[in-house]
Amino acid sequence: RGSDWSVMSDIEKFRLSEFAFFFLQSLPSFYKEAECSEFGFDTFFPGHGQSALAQKAIRICEGCDVRFECLEFALEKKIEDGIWGGTTPTQRKKFMFENMKIEEAWLSLGLE
Repeated sequence: RGSDWSVMSDIEKFRLSEFAFFFLQSLPSFYKEAECSEFGFDTFFPGHGQSALAQKAIRICEGCDVRFECLEFALEKKIEDGIWGGTTPTQRKKFMFENMKIEEAWLSLGLE
């Protein structure tokens, strides 16, 4: 089940729809191979208070062959919303604030 539009604020709905438009206009090359391509877009953009959905997205990312490329893309584009490469917006903001290179961010997640 994806984001529940009935509990999302108008701002959350706008941000999700705005980002969806941007994303669909410029799908990264790795997307065809990504595990998330088999799921609804809103699974990876859970609304406020939908931590169970966020955890589901993170578990999907854990088995993805292009997880590194996905995280790299999100950090390069400074994407603040959604689950990318198995990371939350809070984690990516920390990586960006600390000006981490992708390899450092990857290792800080305990991945090799």
